[in-house]
Amino acid sequence: IVLALLLLACFVVKHWSCKIATIVLGSVPYLVVGIIVPTFILPALHIDPGESNEILAVPMQQVANVVHDHKDDLSAAEIDKIQQTYHMDIDQLQGAYCWYKADPIKGQELSSKDVHALITTWMKQLVKHPGDMIAGWGGLSVAWFSFNVASGEERDLSMMLPINNSKHHYQNIEQYIPWTDNTKAGNAIGRFYADTLSATPIFNIIWQKAFWATILPCAIMFLILRSKKNKLNLLMLNLPMFITMLVLFAGPISTHTEATRYVLPMLYIIPLFLSLTLKHLSLKNPKSSLRTRVLR
Repeated sequence: IVLALLLLACFVVKHWSCKIATIVLGSVPYLVVGIIVPTFILPALHIDPGESNEILAVPMQQVANVVHDHKDDLSAAEIDKIQQTYHMDIDQLQGAYCWYKADPIKGQELSSKDVHALITTWMKQLVKHPGDMIAGWGGLSVAWFSFNVASGEERDLSMMLPINNSKHHYQNIEQYIPWTDNTKAGNAIGRFYADTLSATPIFNIIWQKAFWATILPCAIMFLILRSKKNKLNLLMLNLPMFITMLVLFAGPISTHTEATRYVLPMLYIIPLFLSLTLKHLSLKNPKSSLRTRVLR
């Protein structure tokens, strides 16, 4: 929201009063989420802030991929710095690495010193092993742009999967209210999804994460670029969707059930932006039509 409104103020809005109003409006989400909540609300509720390593999942995964593939090419100083950053032995890091999820290698809190060491290591390895760095990122994002993603022991990593039971919970936390993990309704939903929705040819493409993450947004981008008029306005109109798509590729995972929640915003907003874009393209003279409606 913030980025979309800032770009709107810079490239579309012309009057200074409207520019200022747009920037002020865009600052509201940041003030709430970035300042008010962590400064006042979380301490009042005795909630600890999130771990700093979550935003660094992708570079951590990329460096871990280099360690996995080229451990013997690393110098003693590089190995020592990597071990201090990841808080684990180099052999443990090499064994813990998993190409499609960053959780096994990012479970530690990073200090400012660790973050600086990670950044310098990442820059060096990007120069030395660019292919492995791209592959490290690609493994995390593969389900956003590819069908039939699977690992050796798991399948359907590219599908959107509903959680139909309560088995996924935090370990070592006492449950004050017990509940049944499996229910008849939950099992029925799971079977209906597996046997019908995701098994019907052609129709099952709707349940692919890539369909919402890249195929539909790229189709909308194609419609905009082939249009002879108002490309900038259409691009600005669809900015929230395109920015949301880019955010997916900066995340720590695109596979497994939990990745479904990351792509859900695209399911909510794409129908809106697709219909607005098609409506805009169907108008012979969008500006004059808009002016006529305003006068009426």
